[in-house]
Amino acid sequence: MVLEKSYIDNILKKILNTTHLERYDFITEEYKPKETKYEGEKYFVTVKNSVNSDKLSLFIKRALVDSEIRKLLPIREFFINENNFYDQVWPNLEKFQESFGAKILFRKIPRCYLTTSKENAETIVLEKFSRFRANDPTKLFTIAQLLLIFQEYGRFHALSFAYKEKRPEEYQKLVSQIRDNYEYYKDIKMYVEAMNYSHQICLTYLDDKNASDIKLYNKYATNAMQIYVESSKYKGNKSVITHGDGWISNYMFHYDATGKPLDLRFVDFQLARIGTPVYDLSSCLYACSSPEHLSDFNRLLEVYYNSLSQSLTAMDCDPEKIYSFEDLTGDWKTYSKFGFSYAVFAISNYYLVEDESDIDDSLKIWNNNVNKKIIEEQTIDEVNAKSRLTLLLRYMVTNGFL
Repeated sequence: MVLEKSYIDNILKKILNTTHLERYDFITEEYKPKETKYEGEKYFVTVKNSVNSDKLSLFIKRALVDSEIRKLLPIREFFINENNFYDQVWPNLEKFQESFGAKILFRKIPRCYLTTSKENAETIVLEKFSRFRANDPTKLFTIAQLLLIFQEYGRFHALSFAYKEKRPEEYQKLVSQIRDNYEYYKDIKMYVEAMNYSHQICLTYLDDKNASDIKLYNKYATNAMQIYVESSKYKGNKSVITHGDGWISNYMFHYDATGKPLDLRFVDFQLARIGTPVYDLSSCLYACSSPEHLSDFNRLLEVYYNSLSQSLTAMDCDPEKIYSFEDLTGDWKTYSKFGFSYAVFAISNYYLVEDESDIDDSLKIWNNNVNKKIIEEQTIDEVNAKSRLTLLLRYMVTNGFL
């Protein structure tokens, strides 16, 4: 796909606040990550001022407009929620943060230049990072990356907790506009079938030595989507604004010369919603790291909580009152089921043996003929999937998280 010149011109007029576009040249490059998402097209655009040689680097995400695909997926709802995050949620959190001066500094969200919510023209225009890059999708997170993510989630979640504590009416007004787009998944046949099949595949990886695991896990394999949706409904009173989608491509890192991650940015807020911090933490840990890092669970939780606690203290809040470590571990025991279900689905899809089928065409096939046969004909890299899924399931059972 190629971005039309008129489309780019319209964006530049708004961003640059000028009608003199003859002064500007631009180069576009379509961005096609390995794990292509269905909801939009993504482009890098470099804009150069021919008069003074100033440059502007943009990342543009534009919604798919195919009517058949939009009937199948809630594309408009995805974009409206993310647009709201950049237009309302983050600016308010950032302004609140600034009221405390230099005490706390969380700047891990990309700058947004423009959003458009007009139907069939939904668009988000963000800064393109020059020093940050997405993780290689074929490689899982290292412990250094996980520690950095958990630390920054602590700071991000602290903003919600403190805002709610200090300005409750403003906070409630802000979060009232946030959608829970996970609700849509239970009605999307493609996802229902894929989620159920992912858990059924996981069940086949267990043998007679795992009889107790099989008995406990069988309810997930037979009713996976319902359990997934139910576990996504937080019933406590310690909620925050969550990132919402802990998949590996939604974190971008800046590295030093040795490859050590120094900084990160969170991206993709289409599934941002109100819920427990455990939703972000468990989906990231379970879906994006190797089983060996499950042994680092206590260390990761301590890093997260220390970051959260220090940030809350800097904003004149009492961490013990607002969200104690016991609150965190209690929520993990109850709600990390969400991260587990998320991970089973993500890992099964992660190890699909790719084909060259066209995304748009495959979605249209789904729309017209949704059944298990389509999923069951896909090939999974069983060796890697089995290793990760069985170890994750054993971990969940051993720790009483299922």
